[in-house]
Amino acid sequence: MHRFRIHTLADPEALARVVGAFARRGIVPLALRARREGDECRIDADIAGLSPQQAATIAAGLGETFTVLSVRLQIEGTKPPSTERPTMQSLMMKEDAWQG
Repeated sequence: MHRFRIHTLADPEALARVVGAFARRGIVPLALRARREGDECRIDADIAGLSPQQAATIAAGLGETFTVLSVRLQIEGTKPPSTERPTMQSLMMKEDAWQG
């Protein structure tokens, strides 16, 4: 089983875009959880029956989706790798740290 942990902006269409990425491939998640946290959302989708390559391709596609801030893909019993894209806030924090 693969767990996709998706972090999005709290946009009205964010959940539909994420679910649509699975639907376009004929995939129905075993479980789907979404939670709004201020101006952002956390979406977890559990998917069975994917090869590691299929899961990585889907995660990469989700990472390019408008409103998606980051995607973490966790394979049963492993630590999730990150496919995070930098946000403006994280870039500003890195610049502040660099400037001392």
